[in-house]
Amino acid sequence: MILYGFFLLTYITIWAVFVLTVRATGTPWPGQVGGMDLLLLCLATFRMTSVVTEEKVARIIRAPFCERVTKTKPDGTVEEEEVPKGKGLRRVAGELILCPWCAGIWIATALTYFWILLPGVARVLLVAFGVAAGGLLFQIFAKLMDSTRTSLSD
Repeated sequence: MILYGFFLLTYITIWAVFVLTVRATGTPWPGQVGGMDLLLLCLATFRMTSVVTEEKVARIIRAPFCERVTKTKPDGTVEEEEVPKGKGLRRVAGELILCPWCAGIWIATALTYFWILLPGVARVLLVAFGVAAGGLLFQIFAKLMDSTRTSLSD
């Protein structure tokens, strides 16, 4: 339980450092978030979270905290999955990085900070990941439509 508290305290400390940085640099605090920026932040968070928590390309990020194990399902098929490894902080970090809901909060926070501190540079990153998220959502939608059409024709 204390280990989870460590990560919560770290998160709160990052918030404090961010607020102090905004004040020290004189960066204006946004009075509101425009609809397009909010959409880009949402889509980029969605895609980046999926990359960090699931994609092969990010295994290098997860490797210090996670290990791949082979599991046999009841039907006999073999499946490989990632699980947290070690004990203590390492294991809790593994749980955090494998959990899309948990990692998503940290990623959303980082992207928001980036958007406030360096809006022009951040917007390029947000657009890139936002477009990737849109493409992924269209692929998911197309697969759903295809499976629906196939099941209706059977």
